[in-house]
Amino acid sequence: ISLSGASRTVPNLLVAAAKRFASNVAMTDGQRSITFQDLPSLASASAFKLRQLGVSKGDRIMVVAENSLELLELFLGAAWLGALFVPINPTSRSGQLHFLVESTEPKIIFIDESVHARWAATGEKDLEDFAPHVIQPTRLALADVPAIEIDSVLRDSDPGSTLAILFTSGTTGKPKGVMCPHGQFIRWGEVVGEILKMAPGEVAQTTLPLFHTNALNALMQCFVHGATFYLSPRFSVSQFWKRIADSGATITYLLGAMVAMLVSAPPSELDRMHRLRIALAPGTPPKILEEFQRRFGVRLIEAHGMTETNAAIGPEGDSQRLGFMGKVLNGFAAKIVDF
Repeated sequence: ISLSGASRTVPNLLVAAAKRFASNVAMTDGQRSITFQDLPSLASASAFKLRQLGVSKGDRIMVVAENSLELLELFLGAAWLGALFVPINPTSRSGQLHFLVESTEPKIIFIDESVHARWAATGEKDLEDFAPHVIQPTRLALADVPAIEIDSVLRDSDPGSTLAILFTSGTTGKPKGVMCPHGQFIRWGEVVGEILKMAPGEVAQTTLPLFHTNALNALMQCFVHGATFYLSPRFSVSQFWKRIADSGATITYLLGAMVAMLVSAPPSELDRMHRLRIALAPGTPPKILEEFQRRFGVRLIEAHGMTETNAAIGPEGDSQRLGFMGKVLNGFAAKIVDF
């Protein structure tokens, strides 16, 4: 899908993808699937529910939850409504969460049951301060939900308006909220999808958290290129290859530490019983990269960037080689600075 000018927004992408990819599965968790043609209706229904809860365009929606399709419904609803999606690490402690709430001033907070259970188990009673402002994410029923007029949504959406506030890891201080506009999400999907040579009908599986740029980027890649976004449970070394095989994934997303753990696991008959052809795996040590590719028959791709840009430096075509970061990707500029 190619979007230009004012149409480079997530609502426009959903409508375009619904027309082009129709009955293909857009996203699934292995239990429930949503087709591309249902994406605009799903986003509209979610936006309607948010409006019922008092959320308006420009308001901030904080979500503290484990990965789920319900979380993605909130993301699409925020995009459709023009609200700002603020996903938070569900393992955040009380001090961190208070800081994040104070810095973003959300209109509403969604917290799932597993997070509440963890708070109770750890005795972090002060987190219950948020209880009056909290609503549980629930599965949307599309029936009987009035649709928000598509024409007005597409007309009012703006590529430069902020869609999400994604927090950095805070390695040099407190986490910083990065304001990511609609156009940036579209560009993410285009650039990284091209690196992975993603094609319609492929399955891109991830275990990475949706409060981070990597997993949300994968969702955008699928919407732009017509692939299925497969949301799997948290990463598990023992379950990884079985889940890859069961999902039919041809693409997945790893971090260097995850690659090292998979290589360290005992050999298994599942090592090659999959359709996986490629994985985006930043931060993988060169020796492990070679061993992973040799053992599992999967090509690993490294790309480099940050929350503000996602992948800005990476391989083009088959240019990746050991010791080579890649090239500055189309649409970016880079400068080497001597500190």
